[in-house]
Amino acid sequence: MSKMRVCIIGAGPSGMSALWHFCQCDKMPEVVCFEKQSTWGGQWNRTWRTGFDEHGEPVHSCMYNDLWTNAPKESNIEFPGYTFEEHYGKSVPSYISVPVVKDYLEGRWSRDFNLKQFVRFDSPVRYVSYNDSTHTFHVTYENLISKNVINETFSHVIVCSGAFTYPYTPYISGLDAFEGSVLHLRDLRHCHMFKDKAVLIIGSGFSAEDIAIQCLKFGASKIIVSYRTKSLISNWPKGIEVRPGVQRFHAKEAVFTDNTKAEIDDVILCTGY
Repeated sequence: MSKMRVCIIGAGPSGMSALWHFCQCDKMPEVVCFEKQSTWGGQWNRTWRTGFDEHGEPVHSCMYNDLWTNAPKESNIEFPGYTFEEHYGKSVPSYISVPVVKDYLEGRWSRDFNLKQFVRFDSPVRYVSYNDSTHTFHVTYENLISKNVINETFSHVIVCSGAFTYPYTPYISGLDAFEGSVLHLRDLRHCHMFKDKAVLIIGSGFSAEDIAIQCLKFGASKIIVSYRTKSLISNWPKGIEVRPGVQRFHAKEAVFTDNTKAEIDDVILCTGY
C-alpha cells in the first residue's frame, strides 16, 4: 500500500485527539475512526444501561450518576490551546461533573474541524491482522445497523479502545452464596439505592473512596471499606469504617482477616479492570 491509510479504533478522548492532530497535518492521510457506540465520547458518554447495550454489545461507559472528576481539570483533562473558560465563556471550577466534561470535549472536537465526518459510528472492530508480505493491516468491522461485516485494508492502526470495559472480580470464599446484593462498580449507576443499608466496599483506590462518600451522602446506615493493601485515606469522614481484607462471607455476614465480623446488606466491588 503506497498511500498512508490510518485506522483509529475508538472515538473517545484518545481516539479523537489522534484524529484532531491528523487534521493539523499539511497533507492529511486518509483516516477512518471506528466507534462501536452511536456517538463519540468513550467513557464520558454516560448511560443508564448496564451489561449490554441495545445491540447486545458490552456497555462501554462505567460512569455513575453524581460522579465528579477526582483530579483538577487543569492537570489531566484540559487541552492545550482550548481551556474550559474559553469553551464556557466564564470561570469553571477545577473539579467538574461528567456532563461538563462531555460538553467541553465535544466543543474541542467540533470547533476547528468537522471530525464526525471521519468517524463510523455503530461500527465495532471485530478483528485486526497484519500481512507480512504487503506490510498492511486487515481490519474487520461490523455495521451494527445493517449487520454487515466488512473488511478493509490500512497501512497503520491506532488502538484507542480504552481499558475499563471488563471488570476484575476477585474470588472470595462464600461470596457466591452471599444473601445480599453484589455488584461491581462498573454496573453501579445510583448510590441512593443504598439508603438505610449496611454497605461493604471492597477496594482501596479512588473509586472505593468516592463510592464510600457517595453512599454516606445518600444515607447508608453503615459503610465499611475493606482493603487488601493500604487505604489511600488516613482520615475518613465520620460514618465510614475501615477494615482489612475480607476472608470469607457467610449468609449476610462478612468475616475479615483480623477475624472481626459485620452484618452486610450489599457489597460493592471497587476492584478494578
